[in-house]
Amino acid sequence: MSVSDTLRAAVAEKNLADIRGSLWSCLAVDMNMTGKFKESLDYVLSKGISESELFEADKDVGAYSTEPSEENFSELGGLLRINFSKEKIEALRKIGCALYPPVEEKPKVTSSSAHQTAQKAGNNTPSLKGTASGKQTKQQDDAVRYAAGGAVVGAGVGAVAAAKLGAKIGGILGGGIFGAIIGAGIGYALAKNSGK
Repeated sequence: MSVSDTLRAAVAEKNLADIRGSLWSCLAVDMNMTGKFKESLDYVLSKGISESELFEADKDVGAYSTEPSEENFSELGGLLRINFSKEKIEALRKIGCALYPPVEEKPKVTSSSAHQTAQKAGNNTPSLKGTASGKQTKQQDDAVRYAAGGAVVGAGVGAVAAAKLGAKIGGILGGGIFGAIIGAGIGYALAKNSGK
């Protein structure tokens, strides 16, 4: 993983709005906040941006649930975009880890070691050298993860934005659905481009 160029530029300029936006966008790919989000947050704090500068006072204390559910994750994600508070991040991390537990990557087996193991076992399995096996599956998994993350975050933002604008229930649902569609599209595009 690495910190995005957008975030690096925002930190260099001390542009808090862009820093918060970059961190918020990490939620689409790191819903348990233990990978890219954590790495990006650590980067920001290591470059002289203090927590008191970065985090805003929580304007919604007690107005959101921290019980693990996709609805609560979406709502809280939308609220975080509007009010970037440490309390919301901690609540999102709690919900995200419960809903999307961190996955430990299995050790990678090279094609030559897999072939040698098969040979030792008396199996005449052909070598995997030169095939795209594994990579294609990871790209497909990434596409689903990015699209799902984008849909969840997008739905939350769309619903919260519609609610803040005074929309009725139908407008809020429409905002959530529209946000989910846009978020899933962005997530899919990110996944598609990550394999190149």
